[in-house]
Amino acid sequence: MNLTLIAQYATDIIALLMLLGLLTKENLLNLHSKRFFKYSIFLTIIIIIAELGSLAVDNQGSSLKPLNQMFNIVGFSLTPLIPLMLIELFSQNVLKKHKFVFIPSILNAIAVLLSPWFGWIYKINIDNQYERGSLFIIFVVVYIINILVLSHIVWLSGRKRFFPIKWKILGLSLFTIVGTCIQLILPEVISSWHVVTLALFLLFILLSVFENSFDALTGLFNRLAFEKATSTLSYKKPYTIILIDINHFKKTNDEHGHDTGDLALKEIAEVIKNSISYELNGYRIGGDEFSLILETRDEIIISDYLNTIKCGLDERRKNNKMLPTISIGYSIHNGKKSLSFQDVYREADKHMYEDKKEQKKDIKH
Repeated sequence: MNLTLIAQYATDIIALLMLLGLLTKENLLNLHSKRFFKYSIFLTIIIIIAELGSLAVDNQGSSLKPLNQMFNIVGFSLTPLIPLMLIELFSQNVLKKHKFVFIPSILNAIAVLLSPWFGWIYKINIDNQYERGSLFIIFVVVYIINILVLSHIVWLSGRKRFFPIKWKILGLSLFTIVGTCIQLILPEVISSWHVVTLALFLLFILLSVFENSFDALTGLFNRLAFEKATSTLSYKKPYTIILIDINHFKKTNDEHGHDTGDLALKEIAEVIKNSISYELNGYRIGGDEFSLILETRDEIIISDYLNTIKCGLDERRKNNKMLPTISIGYSIHNGKKSLSFQDVYREADKHMYEDKKEQKKDIKH
């Protein structure tokens, strides 16, 4: 067997073991995402070992034919499951709720298990030599279907939580499809598992950087993410900055304790998250300050969002009388005047404090 090929596969396995170590120490991903990411890595390592084993015993005498069969069964059965495991990184419990997504993989596994007799997915001839089976296309189609299902889930979840990196993850999916298809089209080019190993590493880096953009308490994007987002805003395009400030937050902390204050922050953040769509991102930019960025100047749309937030808080206040009120201000950049972001932000801040003063007047009266 080619020593260069062994070295390449060994490098992939070592890299994946290193990734497993990084993932174990990493605290940014939640436990559920970590678990399924680990499943993907373990599956990849097992499949690489199986492919390496198959290459090692292939054409090495009929006595090793059962071993060759076993290695091919493991590789062809498990490969389509990797994209399915990765789905859980983007939308938890999808596999549990929608078990039908396993149907193509199950059909593929059945075809693989029957291949030693019927030669559907692969054939091992009397000389213990591997060949592609008459229905090898089933394996290819199932694998691509599962990657497309993963891409679809990324697209859907990207409309909310993963919106900022949606296209990067979809690009990574395309890279994986193209990279693995090279070996499917040209069997002599051993590229699939190098591509998958690289893709898993890139996905880990992408998710780690992304998860570092969130505020730990509220789950909204943090100040750093806000600054990155605002740095990309163009004065040539319309956008709206909405600022939200919690009224009497210091008083809430002083009189009822910081646990009550933290709970208020979480509840208000939850209302904001439930109110926003893929067009809008929510940020915690200070202790009791939040911001929303909306890529529109349509006042009807803006008003709808603000009313949704206010109604959501009113509803929660029925069950939590200590939940503070909020003050809101916004500023619209119409994309025509060459205003800086700071100008737009200052105007929103001014309107927010005007709202705060108006609420104080209403309380006095």
